[in-house]
Parts: sequence; C-alpha cells; structure tokens
Amino acid sequence: MKYVYCRLLGKEKDYGRYSCYTRGGQVLLSCPGDATEIHTEDSRKIGDGTGEGITCHNLDSGIQQLTLLTGLSMLSTMYDEK
Repeated sequence: MKYVYCRLLGKEKDYGRYSCYTRGGQVLLSCPGDATEIHTEDSRKIGDGTGEGITCHNLDSGIQQLTLLTGLSMLSTMYDEK
C-alpha cells in the first residue's frame, strides 16, 4: 500500500500510517489521512450466508481509495497463495 500511495503522490518516501490488522473479528486496513480506513462490518451480524460486508471511514480522496483497494488485492493474493 505504501508503494502505491507514494507512486500516486509522486513521492519517494512517506512516513504516514499504513496498517492491516484484526480487531474483534474485523479486518481493518488504514492509510494516511484523518482516520482513513476500510474494514469489515461487525462480524456478529453474519449468519445468513451472505458473507462479510465492507465499509469505510473518511475516504476523502481517490488516492486513499486506490491505496486501500491495493491492500485488499494483496490480502486476496496472499490468501490464494496460502
């Protein structure tokens, strides 16, 4: 995610916060911004076989959106290789 964010901004380095972690059954990805993240919805709502929903918080720019989409893509790739 950091590589994509820097490339989109035309920077070589960025010291912002990039993370992917789990909390209470949720998966969260974040990138620089005002608490910018995407995360799975509350896992307690699952049970009807429709899967897990994804929602966001403070996605203010296309660069943030593409950065977090890259993170989701990498998670999918890592899962497929497992």
